[in-house]
Amino acid sequence: MVYKYQRKTNQQMWDKEQMHATLRAVKEGAKINAAARAHNVPVATLFRRLKKPIKEGAMKGLGQFRPVFSSDQENILVEYLLQMEARLFDLTRSDLSHLAFHYAELNQITHSFNKIDQKAGRD
Repeated sequence: MVYKYQRKTNQQMWDKEQMHATLRAVKEGAKINAAARAHNVPVATLFRRLKKPIKEGAMKGLGQFRPVFSSDQENILVEYLLQMEARLFDLTRSDLSHLAFHYAELNQITHSFNKIDQKAGRD
């Protein structure tokens, strides 16, 4: 999660489940405008998302930044950090940045981390 992020727009205020239900209703034969009104989803967004499969079309994505790690991968990192803390190895923020960078490199995950310093960013 981004450090002290505050939302600056009211775009994509719809819920993921609402979009999923709307896409399913339209694919089953409901009218686009009626389904959008019923589920409180913008019509233009619904038109654009109908071109994708339902599961992919219901996903949210706003802005240029995407998370590098999935929630499972983040949980693996958290478990490792907790194990290290239980063994009295004190890891600093810099150590965590190096660890995240090397974890992404070893798992061949595309990232925008600093390759010169071999560190992940603060966020």
